[in-house]
Amino acid sequence: MDTKTFSYNNGRVILQNKKVFNDIQALIQKADIDSKSGKDFSKYFRDNLEERGWEFNKKVVPGLGIRYGFRKEGIQIETQFGNMARFYSDIFKLQLGFNKGDIDAGVLIVLTKRHAHQIGSNIAHYERAKRELMESRPLYSAPIWLVGIKMPI
Repeated sequence: MDTKTFSYNNGRVILQNKKVFNDIQALIQKADIDSKSGKDFSKYFRDNLEERGWEFNKKVVPGLGIRYGFRKEGIQIETQFGNMARFYSDIFKLQLGFNKGDIDAGVLIVLTKRHAHQIGSNIAHYERAKRELMESRPLYSAPIWLVGIKMPI
């Protein structure tokens, strides 16, 4: 699967020093989902990450309803194949985990703009996510590796 990537606050550099990095890369590269449904992408990552021992859907803070996507060995992964508004929630969860010392870096996986538009309107996509991370730099200190997936057309 072709991708676009962006290392925000050295996210990729930190990830490269983790055992799980090759696992994450392989999973992204072998993602071959012939679908126009964000739910199919989400299911692919959920099934494959859980199979590899990643914690799934646990509370970021006990007592709050906020739940992270996946965590393992100090890395948190959020996948967003839905509305752009959920992107901000994912960034918040990554930042919160980083501030609490629970994670060293995060991975945020989205579609590229061209492919997000095939799913629907206002779907989170790489180009906008990268632009908004850069514009919001003073707000977010968490190291993040942003990955945009180009799905088959």
